[in-house]
Amino acid sequence: MAMHAFPHQELLHAALAALDPSQHTTVTDILPVPALRRDAWHITVHSRDGHRDRQRRLIALSFDRTPDGTDPRALFALAAAAGLPTPRFLSDADDGRSVLVLCAAPAGTALDEALRTSSAAWHISAAAVSLARFLARLHGLKPGDLPLEPASDPCKDQLDRVRQIAAQSPEPLRSTAAHILDWISEQLDPAPDPVPTLGQLRFSSLYLDGGEVTACFGWDRLALRAASNDFVSVVFELHAFPVDVRTQFLAVLQARYLQDGGTSVADAPSRALLAIVERTLFAWSARASRAHSSLEMSDPASVAAALEEAAHAARSGLAALMQL
Repeated sequence: MAMHAFPHQELLHAALAALDPSQHTTVTDILPVPALRRDAWHITVHSRDGHRDRQRRLIALSFDRTPDGTDPRALFALAAAAGLPTPRFLSDADDGRSVLVLCAAPAGTALDEALRTSSAAWHISAAAVSLARFLARLHGLKPGDLPLEPASDPCKDQLDRVRQIAAQSPEPLRSTAAHILDWISEQLDPAPDPVPTLGQLRFSSLYLDGGEVTACFGWDRLALRAASNDFVSVVFELHAFPVDVRTQFLAVLQARYLQDGGTSVADAPSRALLAIVERTLFAWSARASRAHSSLEMSDPASVAAALEEAAHAARSGLAALMQL
């Protein structure tokens, strides 16, 4: 085991001591799990209880405190108090700058793994129903159920940032991007109802068991935002899967979400398109600046055509974006 590769050894030893204060516990393996979330590890520990050896597999999560000193554990506690599916915390340690939490390994299967191993269409639909129930429940919570501060909507700053990049691009990319950004600005809900959202929903951090989401590891970004934010995350998470999987999953997700009382996500296509435009312009700008860039990637007409295709799809809704 390469203990030197683990950045929080002192916090880990303190959390393990709090977990089993009467036992000598040895860490036998540490494996980073970047797919779960940033700064997550599978930890295998060995301890001796009387004459019996005991081995446990845990998940360690580390969080940096926010600049205002907010403890990220507080958001997990809020979610748990509201009855939302949080991982089971076993112990923790805090050095004033970072927090390390030891969790029990969750039951069930991560959503991304469930989709990768789906052997039948109904498996995909069942996973989509599970996520729809979870999102409808989360977005349907009232301020009294989950007291949170509203997060600023990033779209205005994002629009300004992308407009600046587009203005520095050559034709026809400049005018194409400007036209698309004007359409996005018109489509965005100017005053969306803020609801509890994850902010950055990742399939690898959601665990399914028995048709329900039984654990979520993304609560440190919990805040009041437009519900569309979580659906934009779904769009980008789905692009890792074949087109037939993502189109079926999204169709079932949207239908069940609305059936279960989900809130409006009408501007999700325009928000998703804004993210696509931003990523495309950033990528094109970086590649075009290199002498060894391919002609296709550095040709502004090709990039403009790709953006037009994405914009045409967004005008037809999220389902059309799944075809790209």
